[in-house]
Amino acid sequence: MTSRAFFSTALVLAILFTLFLVLGFSSLAASSLGQATTLAVQAEKTNFVRSELELNADRVLRGTLQEQLDQGARETNAIEDRLAANFLAFVQQSQAVHPGFPAVEFHSNAGAIDYAFLRSRFKVLLHEVNGIVFAEFHNAARDADDTIQARIRFDDYMQSFSLPPNYTVTALKVGACTP
Repeated sequence: MTSRAFFSTALVLAILFTLFLVLGFSSLAASSLGQATTLAVQAEKTNFVRSELELNADRVLRGTLQEQLDQGARETNAIEDRLAANFLAFVQQSQAVHPGFPAVEFHSNAGAIDYAFLRSRFKVLLHEVNGIVFAEFHNAARDADDTIQARIRFDDYMQSFSLPPNYTVTALKVGACTP
């Protein structure tokens, strides 16, 4: 074999090696890009579910409080009972709607989330002056470990939602007093 043939063969082999090396790196980059895209989609979906939980939790609490005032309820215990029952239904429905991915799991470090748990943390203050009734819901959890939390998870990504301690919602009813 002449030196020209040897050099040409070495050059072709070097070019092929470089080509395979570039192809290997591009497939690795494509795989990494695919993983990053998957993780970004999971993050967006869990963020959407977390926002949905926040809005619906607020809607359930605010709507129940206003509904109780509109129906003439003036006993804080009765209002707190209804708030706990409606919020427990919200928790159960949220977990039922999201059983897979993203999965929603409500929990608390202080114990199981049931009616008694919610009832012990949901407090209502009621003020009635000159035909105006003002009601304020208050989450009486002591700290973040004592409050209601939810994990929203995918395979590789997780977010959390919590009803913060001292979270409040207010409602107002005008013309509620009888003379």
